[in-house]
Amino acid sequence: MTFDTLKKLFAQMMENEDLSNVTSETRLKEDLGITSLYMMWLAYAIESEFGISLADIDVEQTRTVGDICDYIDKKKANETL
Repeated sequence: MTFDTLKKLFAQMMENEDLSNVTSETRLKEDLGITSLYMMWLAYAIESEFGISLADIDVEQTRTVGDICDYIDKKKANETL
């Protein structure tokens, strides 16, 4: 479910791009061309959609769509404890 929601956020952000082949292994910079401006928009969209902050995400280790999904899932799991 997180992946599908995140993919919708990418589609909103990159409305002129074909994102039908995006998988959890899709690389943010190399495959999607995500810039720092896109990352700022995405951080805002994730905070709005999921109610979690990306303030402590390790940007250097976040290379794929799956990395973001994993981060979101872990944050959501920690909030329910």
